Formats: sequence, C-alpha cells, structure tokens
Amino acid sequence: ETALEDEDDAAIREAEQPQQTDPSQRQAETVTVSNSPPTATATKTVRAYQNVRIYGGDGIKLLRSLPSGSVSTVLITFPDPFPNAGDEDCRIVQNETLVDIERVLNPKTGVFLLATDAVCFDDWTRFLLNQSNSVKWSKLCDRGAATTDGCRLWEEVAPRSRDEWLPVVSKYEEKGIQEGRQTHLQCWKLCERGTN
Repeated sequence: ETALEDEDDAAIREAEQPQQTDPSQRQAETVTVSNSPPTATATKTVRAYQNVRIYGGDGIKLLRSLPSGSVSTVLITFPDPFPNAGDEDCRIVQNETLVDIERVLNPKTGVFLLATDAVCFDDWTRFLLNQSNSVKWSKLCDRGAATTDGCRLWEEVAPRSRDEWLPVVSKYEEKGIQEGRQTHLQCWKLCERGTN
C-alpha cells in the first residue's frame, strides 16, 4: 500500500504541474472515440485545452489535494452503485466527499454533475445533497461536524446539455442501456452564502 500511495502522490504532483505549450500549437484536434467494438467508432473534433489533466489514481486523494475554489466542475459518471443493503458506506458520494467537493468548487460558478443508471445511487446522492441543506456539512466546521445555521449549500438545477459535459456513451452506460436501465443526470450548484 505504501508503494501505491507513493505512486498516487507522484501522480498528484505531476497533475498539478502546469503544462508548458507553445500557444501557436493550441488548435483543434481530431480524436477518435471508441466503445470496444471497432464498428462503434466515432470521430469528433474537439478543442485542445491546457487546463485539463487526467489522473489515474484515487480521485478522493486528488480532490483533497486541490486548492479551495479552484475547480469549475466536478463530474462523476457511472460510479459503482454498491446496490446491496449495508454497502452504502462504500459509495463514492458520502457527506465527507460533499464537503471536499464544496471546498474545491468555485463558489460563484462551480457545479457538481452526476450520471448514473442506478436508481439507488441517484436517490442516495439526492438524499445526501438535500440532507446537507438541512444540516450544513461545511468547510467551516471540523470534518463531519454539523451546524444548523439554516444556510442551504446546494441547489439542483437542470443539467447542461449533455453534449457539453458527457458527449460519449461509456461502456458502462451502454451496458445499462442494453439491460434496460435509464440514465439519470443530476446537476447541482452551490447556493450563495446566506440564502435559505
């Protein structure tokens, strides 16, 4: 586990380093997106971004290492729903995770987006976010300590166009569609402080 932690820490440090690129080389590029079978290939033109990093490690560790207010969007797509009774504490979205998401999101423009085909996970996330509006789990408190000052933290809003934030169908979503499950999308923004 120590070696794994060292790899995660090194990957976090690498992801935090700004990439130096020549501005003249920033241009649209063609990316081929493939969902396993070679016949299910789509080609799409996308913009090249300098502010996107891919991190292949424990996302919660990365989330906790980011500066406050530094992220515009937190996106969780098709996490393991741990659908069995008693396994809820294994789900990625927990009160503590929401505290971390709240801390790193830009307070004016930040959004938390979720895509899942598991009704139990969709309901779980809504429950926790609505619960945090009645019992504030805040960065101002010790981790996990609750206050009841009446401030709402989260407001559910209509999701942005899926083409903007989830333009492809993952193998997990494709499997769910084949098995007759519907994709549930959630979009939450931080409420301005002091609103009820």
